[in-house]
Parts: sequence; C-alpha cells; structure tokens
Amino acid sequence: MQHVNNKYEAALAEGEAAGLPLGELADLRVAAGRWQTNCGSPARGVELLTQAVQDLTELHGADSLEVLDLNGLLGRALAHARRYDEAEDLLADVLVERERRLGPDHELTLIARGNLGRCVRMSGRPNEALLMATTLLEDRRRVMGPQHPATLDAMGHVAHALGDLGRPAEAADLFDEQADLRRVVFGPDHWATQQSHRNATTMRSRVAGPDADIAELEQMVLECVRDLGEDHASTLVSRGLLAGALRRAGQDQRAADVLGALVADRARLYGATDPATLGSRRMLIETQLALGQTEAVFECASEFLDDVLQRFPVANVDGIHSVWTVAMAVVAAIETVADEDPESNVDDELLAMFEDLAQFADDAVCKVLEPDHPLRQEVEQTMNAYWEGLAEGMEWPEG
Repeated sequence: MQHVNNKYEAALAEGEAAGLPLGELADLRVAAGRWQTNCGSPARGVELLTQAVQDLTELHGADSLEVLDLNGLLGRALAHARRYDEAEDLLADVLVERERRLGPDHELTLIARGNLGRCVRMSGRPNEALLMATTLLEDRRRVMGPQHPATLDAMGHVAHALGDLGRPAEAADLFDEQADLRRVVFGPDHWATQQSHRNATTMRSRVAGPDADIAELEQMVLECVRDLGEDHASTLVSRGLLAGALRRAGQDQRAADVLGALVADRARLYGATDPATLGSRRMLIETQLALGQTEAVFECASEFLDDVLQRFPVANVDGIHSVWTVAMAVVAAIETVADEDPESNVDDELLAMFEDLAQFADDAVCKVLEPDHPLRQEVEQTMNAYWEGLAEGMEWPEG
C-alpha cells in the first residue's frame, strides 16, 4: 500500500509545483487525505484535509455545502488520529447542519449520525455507541430497507458495540446475519461478505474455550500482515485475539510475549493512554499476574491504573471490572513486596492508589452500577475495609 500512498503524495507535490488552481489542489488534498485516513497515516490525513477545508472555505465560504461535506471527512480523520474530543465536536456540528438543511431522514444526515457514533465508540464509550448504532440501524431499515448496503453497514456498527460491551456471542450472531444478507446482495466472494465472516469468527474466538483454534488465529494474523500491513488496526486486533486464545489455552508465557509486543506497537502508533492500548496493557498485567511476575505487575499496573483513571471515565460494567481487577493486582503486588522486604516503604504507594480509587468509585462505580450490584458491593466493602484499617493503624486485611 505504500506505493499507492506515494502516488497520491507525488500527484499533490506535482500539482503544487505546477501552481494548479486552488480547487484542483483541494481535490488532490482530499484524495490523498482520504487514503491516509483509511490506509496510511491518519495524522497526515488530518493535515491534508485541514488544508483542503481552508482551500474550500476561501473558494466557497465557511457555510457552503462543500465545506460541510469536507468537515465530515475531517472529523473522521481526527477520530482515526485519536483526537476524539476535536472529532466529536466537529462531527456533532456537521450532524446539526445536516438535520437543519436536509432533514433527519436524508442519506447524508444518516451518514453524519454514523460518523458521530463511530467516534463515540472509538473514544471508549460503548454504551452510548450501542444506543446510537441501534437507533441508526432502525432508521436505516425504515428509510432505506433491510438489504440496502448502508443498512448492512449499520448492522456491523451495532455488532462492534456489542463486542465492546463484552457481549461477543450476540455480536457474532449479528455478524452472521450481516454475512447472510451481504451474500444475497453482493455474492459469497465479495470482500464485504468475507469481512462479515471474519468479524463473526473474531467475536466467537472471544467466547471460545481452552480448545480455541490457535492455529486459525495465527493464520489470521499472518493474513492481516500480508494483506493490510503490520500496523493496520485489524492486524493489531487479530494479535490481541491470538493472545486471548493463548491465555485460555493456558499458554501464558506465549500470551505475555504477544501482548508485550502488541502494547509496544499500539503505544507507538496511538499513544500509551489510547483505549486500545490500555486494553492491551490490562491483558498484559493479568497475564503477568498469572505467571507470578510480581515485580512486573507492580511496575506496570501502578502506571496503568494512573493512566486509565485520568484518560477517560469508565462508563460500563466491563470497564469498571477491568480497572478493579488491575487495582487488586496492584494491591497483591504491593503486599508481596512488603512480605519479601519488610523494610520497604510501600504505604505511600498504597495510599496514593486508594485515593485514586476513591475518585474512581465516585465517578464510575456509583454512577453506573446499582446499589445491589455485586461488583459495586465488592468495591465499597474493599474501600471501607482499607480506610477503616488505615484509621486504626492496621495492616491491609487479607482477602
């Protein structure tokens, strides 16, 4: 794909050198920006599309339809570049304008809703994303029919949101339904039909038992690298799925090796606090804990917990459970350090962590979970036991 990227960039450079009119340069920037956003560097895509917006604003005015269309593309590029707040603001503005000018059922309005919903999902808010995707799917079925390609795309967004919420079996069933419809509309060999099958397999691998087909997932990784490149999002996802299958099969050291490399690559591409990177970091910590690598857990989990609590509010049960699991891993690691070295001063570490967790309990646990939810009760009981023990000068209670 690099040669295609070079072709777009070369065409743009030639156009700039030749002094093409502003409108033609804008078209070249849009073409290159689309490609970079979807297949190359989203950051470069943002740069190109931002310049194109400036070009078209100069030509047609800020309120023109041309600029409105391009702002939708720029919003998508910002989301792919992990600049979620900017992306969401811009995409929300585009949606408001679409509804005002075209009405709620116009195709371009529905596209704007889909773009905003994907941005919300990418930013780590799956509950909101599922609601937005579900209502959009209902409206697409009503307006465009159940077999329209855009309706089938909307089914995929619902399925992905279900997967994010820890409901992979439901997601796999919906991807199967999508595949059946795409087979009718496009044929069995069409790339979209094959993608639906692959997504269904991916979701089912998340609920597979110890006998999950590791060889099949290894082959999926190789195919993604071959077809999409090592840094493509689907390649990274397939590596995470392989790590999960290795863990379920009891091959924790292999899983840790895969996850260590995956964390490094996601941090390089997206940053250490991106939701996808944080998810891989959590899996790595849990694997290290299973391997008894206490020192590694202590080092990685403390930093992870700090990052995840500051990065974004946890808005769903699975996210809360993940944070709490890692927090308890930190506690276990601190206790082990204290047991192995009675002279170590880990009280300050423990206190700082529980101050963060107190905020976490207020911001997430009490807002998302009902008072009788078992996880909320566990969090509250553990927090109360720690603060009571601290007040009484006691050691951390076992269990």
